[in-house]
Amino acid sequence: MSQITYSFNPETPLLTWTREAGTPVSMTANHGYINAGAPLTTFVMPTVAAVGTVIAIIGEGAGLFQITQNAGQNIQYGRLSSTVGVGGSVKASHRYDTIHLICRVENITFAVTSAVGVFNIL
Repeated sequence: MSQITYSFNPETPLLTWTREAGTPVSMTANHGYINAGAPLTTFVMPTVAAVGTVIAIIGEGAGLFQITQNAGQNIQYGRLSSTVGVGGSVKASHRYDTIHLICRVENITFAVTSAVGVFNIL
């Protein structure tokens, strides 16, 4: 069994944050996004993500946001799981919905560890 060690330096943020209004947005590891788009913003999961990689999205834009996947990927939200591969997605239902994901299987499986709002899991 492998072990992951986290260290925290209060002077260094855990995530780098950016505001996004364009679409699609190719997400990167250990990054947070604030969705500022008026139309629907599509966030694409990173193709490379180590176990423990964190991704977060804060909704703000009136057009909502959705997270799409690459081949072989899926997102698990409690007892629900998105369809594996490019057909799977997670979509916000309100402009201020927020979601926090952590990679639990390298490059493939992401778990929702925190969410505010109701998400449509496809």
